[in-house]
Amino acid sequence: MRDDAIDFMIRYNYLPESFTPRCILVIDEDEFVLSLMQQLYGESNYQLFHATSGYEAGKLAERNRPNLVLLNLMLQNFDKSEICRHVREKEFGKECKVLAITENIVQEETDFIEKSGIHDCLIKPFTVYQLKEKVDRLLELEPVVT
Repeated sequence: MRDDAIDFMIRYNYLPESFTPRCILVIDEDEFVLSLMQQLYGESNYQLFHATSGYEAGKLAERNRPNLVLLNLMLQNFDKSEICRHVREKEFGKECKVLAITENIVQEETDFIEKSGIHDCLIKPFTVYQLKEKVDRLLELEPVVT
């Protein structure tokens, strides 16, 4: 199905019940990460949503049922365990993957990652190739050979 047709159907709530748009929720204050994700997945059938607060992330997750949440663990004034719990409790959370981004791995973060059900972690600085490889793997996309 063409992207513009999907966008139209989403905008005007004209989707068959069996159709679920693919969605990525980016929870990060870093505009660079969002820009990378837009470049990598903005032209595909994925809708990208961006949140910089826990409240905003919860609302966007509830409304858009993401296939993937990209979560910066270093956000200030943000309860990362609350957003992970919120996603896991919802029906869509059983299928939703979580990719954490951090600047360094300390024992506290390692423990949190293991307990919260985060599927993978990306350590800054990272390359666009590392980001794409992890996102594609979590979304179970076929690798593109260039």
